Amino acid sequence: MAHAEHVHGPNCSHDHHEHHHHDHSHDHAHGVPHGHVHGPNCNHGPLFPAMGLNFKEYEKPMISKQEAHKLKQQEQLEDDDFIYVSYSGETQMKLIQDLCSANLSEPYSVFTYRYFVNNWPYLTYLAMDKKNKNECVGLIVAQLKEKSLSGYIAMLVVDKSQRRKGLGTKLVSLSIKKMIKLGANYVMLETEVDNHGALKLYEKLGFIKDYQYRNYYLNGNGAFRLKLFLSKPEPINTFNKFQQFQAGF
Repeated sequence: MAHAEHVHGPNCSHDHHEHHHHDHSHDHAHGVPHGHVHGPNCNHGPLFPAMGLNFKEYEKPMISKQEAHKLKQQEQLEDDDFIYVSYSGETQMKLIQDLCSANLSEPYSVFTYRYFVNNWPYLTYLAMDKKNKNECVGLIVAQLKEKSLSGYIAMLVVDKSQRRKGLGTKLVSLSIKKMIKLGANYVMLETEVDNHGALKLYEKLGFIKDYQYRNYYLNGNGAFRLKLFLSKPEPINTFNKFQQFQAGF
């Protein structure tokens, strides 16, 4: 997966199905291997501080099919520097390929991109530079599984010329805000263990290290799996668990 200020991208050392996307790039952004990790801690601090959300205040939205359909329509937003457009079709594929080829150490197959953008076009945003003839300088690609309502950031890429300007944070925020409106329970991603810029970006948004993998990427690097919990996990009833354990003997 690629990162706006580091890049990550779907890395294909594993079978590339919906849940195996790895980031690759020299500034890569996500990934995590077998490891311990912190669980969702309600006191862990503000969730999405950049978005004005707090973990304790989050209430899962209840939306109708019509409202959900409206949220999935193609859209365009802008700020002083960039125009953000959600994926609208194959005419944008060359922009995506060119951006990734210029910024990822191992660009992906067009089929990898198409899997995500065709299934979840409303979670893919391209950032166009208003000061440079609307050149595509940023990209986020994500998915939201309908049954589990689990979100996944597959790719975040920011052109080298635009890093350290907050573009990565803006792109992540756009995609995750859309997931929140659609009722996501959590958002997950992987990033390389030494991609400090990406780790810092996501931790500022409330992500925590959930797992660590060894040799996750094609280059042999390990990865951290990061998670942003949007709804409080159900508490475990330890007494009932103990009763179940006793019943097994």
